[in-house]
Amino acid sequence: MTLGHSLFTSVAQAAIPRATSGALLWSTILIVVVMVLGAALMVLRRKMFEPEETQSEAGLLETLREMNRRGQLSDEEFQAARRKMQDSIKRQVEQRAAELAAQRPKTKPPKGPARRPPNPRSHGNRREADNGSRDPSD
Repeated sequence: MTLGHSLFTSVAQAAIPRATSGALLWSTILIVVVMVLGAALMVLRRKMFEPEETQSEAGLLETLREMNRRGQLSDEEFQAARRKMQDSIKRQVEQRAAELAAQRPKTKPPKGPARRPPNPRSHGNRREADNGSRDPSD
């Protein structure tokens, strides 16, 4: 039994490092794959939800202006398209401002007594007192 026990022990000790190193290798590969897929997903989401740039709208407005100059677009059509683009840009700006306002942390008022602004009348009274104390014959 001692021979069988020592044989089993030596085989088990030899098998444990191989199994451990294999599990460690596959765990590392799995972690790297998950991280790469996560980064790819973040880039894809950023591209999909990125707001359209106003530069493309500026290019479109220039194209509409040129069409208006050539007579391909009436003044009324040009003005309507321009107003529609302005409204679209205004909505985008307002939406972005609302998002930024929601992200801004709310600040607490400072602790301690509030500082009062200087009284402008008190400064004027000193001048009047100075003027009144002067000798009028100067």
